[in-house]
Formats: sequence, structure tokens, C-alpha cells
Amino acid sequence: MKSTPRDRAPVSQFRCLIDGYNLMFESIAIPDPKLGTAALRQAREQLLEFVASRLSDADRRTTWIVFDSDQDVGLPDETVYRGMQITFAREESSADEYLCKWIRSHTNPSGLSVVSSDHQVQRAAKARGAKFFDSEQWVSQILPENPLSDLQSSDISEAERQNERDEALRHSKLQEGEKKDWLKTFGFDESE
Repeated sequence: MKSTPRDRAPVSQFRCLIDGYNLMFESIAIPDPKLGTAALRQAREQLLEFVASRLSDADRRTTWIVFDSDQDVGLPDETVYRGMQITFAREESSADEYLCKWIRSHTNPSGLSVVSSDHQVQRAAKARGAKFFDSEQWVSQILPENPLSDLQSSDISEAERQNERDEALRHSKLQEGEKKDWLKTFGFDESE
């Protein structure tokens, strides 16, 4: 199912572009490869819920998450999850190339936040004047407080920024029960 531009909101509507698997593998969870595509699908769904549960309704409607398409070819090219646009980058060879293409075509790049630890994507964002964040940084420092803001360009002092980062990190730590759930989800038994 190929999408046409009218199937999707205009690129300029999006304020946050996320490299989906990069965010998942860099900061959220790594599925057990022995479990195959079922583990990848489950980890992807957990990532989507993790992000969606931390964004406001308005932020979800302006968030676009792009995944590589080499897995789960039976899924549609595009879908919506709790208001977020989800795309499998079948038109390009990778999500990175797809994101770079859309960053270049964004009509208001200075209002755009790009989440990826991939340097190619970060260079494309920087070249257009978009804000960009490493995946781990976005999850630990920015997502808990204000996911679509640029904390680095605000007028707060470095000490206040460090306090905000410390507080966000405390909130982002897994609770013991969450840790056990993640380990169980990915087939690890703590008793082994």
C-alpha cells in the first residue's frame, strides 16, 4: 500500500521526526534476535507506547516515527498510532535516507526536532537549522519534561539545566517491576 502525499499530513505539520529503530536500539530496548520478528514487533509496539504515553495529544499529532522496512514487510507502509504518524521507509533504502529526504523538504526546519543518533540524519538536520538530539539524550533528558522543546537554547543557567537533567534521569529509571517485565518480555529469566 503506497501512500500519496494526500494520505499523510503535510511534512510541515510535523515538529518531531524520530528514527524509530535507532531510538529503540539506542535507548529503549533490544529485542532478542533468537525470538525473530515477533520480538521485533513487540519491542516496536512497546517503543510506540513508551513515546505516546509521554507526549500530549497535540505533540503526538505532530510526531512522525520512521522505521526501516526490511522487517515486517506485511505491514502497511504507513499507519497512525495514538495520533503519531508511523512510516516504514519502503521508498528509500533506509529510515535514515527517508528522514534526510523529509528534513530537506520541511518548510519550517527551525521548528523541527529530529531524534536520531545517526550522524547522517544529524548532519541533514543541522544543515537545515533543525534541532537534533541523540536518541538516548532525548529519552533521558528531554522526553520526560518537554519533548519538543530545545532545552539547550533556553535562557536557563547551566546549573538549572543540570538539575533538570538529573530530575529527568531519576524519572526515567526503570522501577524494579518494570525491569522484571522487560526481562520477561525479551525472554530473560533473572534466576538463570
